[in-house]
Amino acid sequence: MGVSLWLIPPAHMRQKFKEIMDNPMRFGAVAPLDRFEPHITLTTIDSSDPNYVKILRDVIPKIGKTSVRVDFDYVGMEETYFRSCFLQARSTPELELLMTKINEALGIMEPPPKFPHQSVFYVPDERSRERTVLTSTLGGGIGSQQLKAWSYDATHIAIAFCDGECKDWKILECIPLVRPAFVNSSRFSFFNHAIPTGIIEDEARHYRLAKSMSLSSIIMK
Repeated sequence: MGVSLWLIPPAHMRQKFKEIMDNPMRFGAVAPLDRFEPHITLTTIDSSDPNYVKILRDVIPKIGKTSVRVDFDYVGMEETYFRSCFLQARSTPELELLMTKINEALGIMEPPPKFPHQSVFYVPDERSRERTVLTSTLGGGIGSQQLKAWSYDATHIAIAFCDGECKDWKILECIPLVRPAFVNSSRFSFFNHAIPTGIIEDEARHYRLAKSMSLSSIIMK
């Protein structure tokens, strides 16, 4: 696939999404599915360029936002692996501008497919019947209030290496939309990289804690 910029939820929401995403059999899957981090893809570039991390990192200061609101409208499904079951985010001027600024800076004209959406399950084609079951079960168990509870303010973007299978994907860096002046400029990630100070350190700690927590509930409160 390449290397992508992902808009990612804050740590407390990441844990709630993962409680669902990592347990597809509770929603009708006949066997486990590939695991991945919750995200909204903003853009993807070719991984063959050796400078892909710098290219994507340099785009982020051009955004000029401290946070971006994400609200969801419905649970959707398409007959394709990467949109097997997803949360369709509301297409707001704020989100569209974020995606457009990034892609224009990279010289990319086409937006990501079905933007903006946040995938919940990736179901392989040989198990395509499960897409309907998962989407129906998840979508049928929630209402407008539940969708509202899943909303979040995204403050960070991840650089994700997405070549190969999902199990091989790696988040290389996680960067605030706008880096505060009092935070050092070192690179960092919430996933096995150096952690900076202040606000970002706190958020990183929550992410690591979230990854270690056991399943507390399946449907979000």
